[in-house]
Amino acid sequence: MWKLEGRGLPASVVASVSDRLEAEGLLSEARFTGVYIRSRAERGYGPQRLRAELRERGIEDSLIEASLAAAEIDWQMQAERYYRRRFGDDPPKDWKDEAKRCRSMEQHGYTPDQIRRVIKQNS
Repeated sequence: MWKLEGRGLPASVVASVSDRLEAEGLLSEARFTGVYIRSRAERGYGPQRLRAELRERGIEDSLIEASLAAAEIDWQMQAERYYRRRFGDDPPKDWKDEAKRCRSMEQHGYTPDQIRRVIKQNS
């Protein structure tokens, strides 16, 4: 809604329109959160990153956690898929290469446990 206010619409008009859209079920944080999680997960992002991005967008932690659970995504499989897409089937050449791969996975939002399992499986 901030974009609408930034374009010069009065806050009262934006609030009334958003209230009406929510009442009609056309505007829903829960639906947005679910779609956002599925979309970003398909692009290779993990749960940690998605939590952070949704918090930045003002979504409450309880809704984030409920939406992550409802998405029923196998995050370990997602981590393995991301790893293979990014690095192929070749094992890390040395500890520096392994560290680079770990950092990449961490930046994409996978947990340390998920990263350890993927690296161990592909070493």
